[in-house]
Amino acid sequence: MKLSHNKRPLFIAVTGNVASGKSTVVEYIKSKGYEVISVDDLNRQLLEEKDTIDELVNIFGNGIILKNKIDKIKLRELVFNNPEDLKKLNYLMHGKLIYRLVEIMSGNIHPAQLFKGGDAKAPICKGGDAKAPLCKGGRGVDHVNFFEVPLLFECGIQDAFDYVVLVVSNKNLMIQRCMKRDNCSKQEAISILNNQMNPELKIDKSHIVLENNSSKEDLLRQVNVFLQSVKYLKKRKIKPLLEVYNGN
Repeated sequence: MKLSHNKRPLFIAVTGNVASGKSTVVEYIKSKGYEVISVDDLNRQLLEEKDTIDELVNIFGNGIILKNKIDKIKLRELVFNNPEDLKKLNYLMHGKLIYRLVEIMSGNIHPAQLFKGGDAKAPICKGGDAKAPLCKGGRGVDHVNFFEVPLLFECGIQDAFDYVVLVVSNKNLMIQRCMKRDNCSKQEAISILNNQMNPELKIDKSHIVLENNSSKEDLLRQVNVFLQSVKYLKKRKIKPLLEVYNGN
């Protein structure tokens, strides 16, 4: 099934580099009652599926297995300083994520069906309210799906969304936040940031840019202003995910 332009929700992607403040923005959007589909959550769910585990073992060997599950720390250590292994991992996982997103955006899968404890029969609209977030058949201001997509531009899929919200921050601040969050060295933090596209190259390709160089309160003030404008946003002509995905 594929939802027509008139029936599909408004698709808004929220993105930003590591330690930019993207997660803070996403949590605030959730607190306002919007549903946010996280690519990181989808990735974690995929890593628990047998097919994915078998494919990763076939590529990287049994050393990445711990108690019959993928040892994420071991896998990260394996690919961290090996560009070829990282490329193999991204090719596999990003491809799987794209297909999962296609299923969600086409209306074939509701996110609640994907996670433990989710109700496979969960209504598309929260509480059956036709104006609720994630409502496929509803109308009005809440007819919107937010997606948290860290590597949106790196995968080339920005044109599959109506609007892109980019969270940016000073590089030195991102380094400090990354060191604190991941308990890593400055060089490790720099390496993590260098694996992503320069934020400056993303600004001109985004519709909304939120600057996180001051306080959390200032960042949330910007998010609140944006959310107040959501009801005025119109759907744009977007491209299919599988058409724009660059394979990275």
